[in-house]
Amino acid sequence: MVAYWSASHKSISYTPAKLMLGHELRLPVDLLMGRPPGEELPTNTSSYVKHFQERLAEVHLQVRGALVFLGDVMNNKYDAVASEVSFKDGDKVWLYNTQWKKGQSPKLQSLWDRP
Repeated sequence: MVAYWSASHKSISYTPAKLMLGHELRLPVDLLMGRPPGEELPTNTSSYVKHFQERLAEVHLQVRGALVFLGDVMNNKYDAVASEVSFKDGDKVWLYNTQWKKGQSPKLQSLWDRP
């Protein structure tokens, strides 16, 4: 679980720990090496809570923007590839048939009938 929570996701570029906890996980190696520069804890509890809420709001706003952007990208890619299918009178099409033939296993029967 630690690997999942500390791994940055490609689409949103944040770790689940940052999204849920507001900060990156502190691993045992951090005890040996110390905190990264600029990541000191505030001494006042109320200022820490305010700072924490601001960080979470900022991260969530950025993630929402990234997800909206990625949704638009996927929609545009799908629209570029998708094509409308139109049939004319006399075209041969496959028929979806849900009735089973007696004497055969349903697993081996095709639900589509030839034109």
